[in-house]
Amino acid sequence: MPNFVFRIDYLNLLKTKQVDGVIMTTLLNGWEAVEPFLEYGPIILCNEFDEQANVPMIHMDQNYGGYVATKHLIDQGYNKIAFCCGNVNSNVSRAREEGFRKALREAGLYLPEQYIFRNVFTFEDGKNVLRKMMEMVEAPTAVFTGSDEVAAGMISESKRLGVRVPEELAVVGFDNQAITELMEPMITTVNQPVKEMGHLAMEVMMEKIKTRRYKEREVHLLPLTLIVRDSSKLANYNVY
Repeated sequence: MPNFVFRIDYLNLLKTKQVDGVIMTTLLNGWEAVEPFLEYGPIILCNEFDEQANVPMIHMDQNYGGYVATKHLIDQGYNKIAFCCGNVNSNVSRAREEGFRKALREAGLYLPEQYIFRNVFTFEDGKNVLRKMMEMVEAPTAVFTGSDEVAAGMISESKRLGVRVPEELAVVGFDNQAITELMEPMITTVNQPVKEMGHLAMEVMMEKIKTRRYKEREVHLLPLTLIVRDSSKLANYNVY
């Protein structure tokens, strides 16, 4: 409920003409709660997507991001793969999980429920998840996270516990933040063109403010790419 109140407060700024437009980077509530505010100005979804929305949406194929990261792990020989995600109500998290599950299904791999970790956001969360995984009778041999920060926390804790990355546990992050190249080993990650997305969001916003066409559905899809580094790349090593 607090998230809902926070968002309505910002949309009320549009209603009272204190801002000319709103760019929403998350959509945790139904589109029906947002749509009435289009009477007062442009709203753009950025890094979000909703089938019902009749506004510009600038986003990336998160389903593909989850798929390509997981398929990379499978192609490396890993078959016990865990998944971490952030907010369970986020369309982004759901799309990544769909891609993750699709890759597992194609490979005929089983996914134990205990391999799914939700509401995982921070470096400390990553450390906690790593400890939980290592306590399992049959621990995962790889993990796809929704955050480079979480991935970094896992690698940090793996050193303390003596878990070798990637020989005993492969780790894949998401976002391609600077921390991915500061960790040892460097982190495999899904790169998001965040700057390009921000620039495009502002270009679209300025066009909508100028033309006053607020209720036009537009979908701008930007590419995601997998950057393979040492946290998931094996050389002559068999994974069982």
